[in-house]
Amino acid sequence: MSSSAYTHQIINIKVPKPFLLNKENLDGCIVADCYHVNLLVENQQIKQINPISQPFEANFTKDGGGNIVIPKLTEVHVHLDKCHSIGRLTDVGGDLIAAIKEQQKDKVNWTEQDIRHRAEQGLHELYDAGCQAVRTHIDWSAGYETPTTWNTMINIAREWRDKMLVQCAPLIDISLFVDLERADAIVKQVAEADAVLGAFVLGQDNLETCIKNLFILANKYSTDVDFHVDEGMESSLGGIEVIADILMEADYSGHVLCGHACNLMNYAPSRLQKLMEKLKARNVSICALPATNLYLQGRNNGTPDRRGLTRIKELIEFGINVVIGTDNVGDAFCPIGRHDPIHSLSLAVTSSHLDPPFDQWLTCITTNASKAIGLPPTFLDGASVDKLLITNAKNTAELIAGGIAAPRSVTSILTLATNNQEIC
Repeated sequence: MSSSAYTHQIINIKVPKPFLLNKENLDGCIVADCYHVNLLVENQQIKQINPISQPFEANFTKDGGGNIVIPKLTEVHVHLDKCHSIGRLTDVGGDLIAAIKEQQKDKVNWTEQDIRHRAEQGLHELYDAGCQAVRTHIDWSAGYETPTTWNTMINIAREWRDKMLVQCAPLIDISLFVDLERADAIVKQVAEADAVLGAFVLGQDNLETCIKNLFILANKYSTDVDFHVDEGMESSLGGIEVIADILMEADYSGHVLCGHACNLMNYAPSRLQKLMEKLKARNVSICALPATNLYLQGRNNGTPDRRGLTRIKELIEFGINVVIGTDNVGDAFCPIGRHDPIHSLSLAVTSSHLDPPFDQWLTCITTNASKAIGLPPTFLDGASVDKLLITNAKNTAELIAGGIAAPRSVTSILTLATNNQEIC
């Protein structure tokens, strides 16, 4: 008989505070930044959440061992077309422009078979890390022509749809949008593939015209938008302000995610305040990308003395949706790393001084990350168990630090419970 025919009780588990909506009867079961609870599961759905002292009647009961349950992870920013190419790159090291040039050399190796091999390796790593969704950027440096990489990645995304949502976003130089008619043909392809409109903004000429045209086309084809913007620490950069100003006037209702925004560290408090007001008014999400930004930014002749990250704390405190992404793994932009949002969050904790309690930061790779890419966030209240993970961490510090077993789907432990096997 299927496990869905049974009522299950999972006792003795912890849930970080942000992942519960109804907390009225749980005030007495707080352990640090988590609620210590029992879960009642019926037909593969969380039906009730009780304090640890109030067990349920159920066909099967299993002890969760005091471990942590969280929503499945959402990876908001990777580059699966570039990943795991480091072994054949010969001149890695330098800033963003140097990395672009070095990675460009590798494109002679980008056959469909090669792209598939590396991208699917990355997808398996994300899936094993506990991801339910991922947004990958795809290089579009072929001008107005469609790169072969695009069709390959779109096909891979479709093949993975039963395991994990893969959103594709072309990485298009914003300067191509100066020609509205020719850019229209690109955006039409993006929309037909049910993808996200992505663009690279780094101090190009005619920024205002190009970004206005991008939003005209995003509106026409009803696409969400994802920018790589101001991925540098030069004080002259201000692409994110152009985006914010245009959005304040634009009739656009899609989701907008801005990645990097490294040079916000140069902004005086009054300038930052004005920008944040606009970003919040238009519900723009900001994506911090610690691995690649730490590796590429702030380079000089010695040890870097600037961290190259956006203003995570200030943006969150102002009420802006801030998320954390993995970005590059094993390529010219970051020669090391792994496809694991928890690892990326751990790096953000140390590099950006994201102090305990850690429950608030876990939202950057779960609920808030989902919202940033247009997906409904998952909370435990009423959740389908296939959207939840159980870890073997006893507290959120252990969870973020890593070094524990990979998270498992709660669905899998219910199958074990039905078969009367141990789950922890």
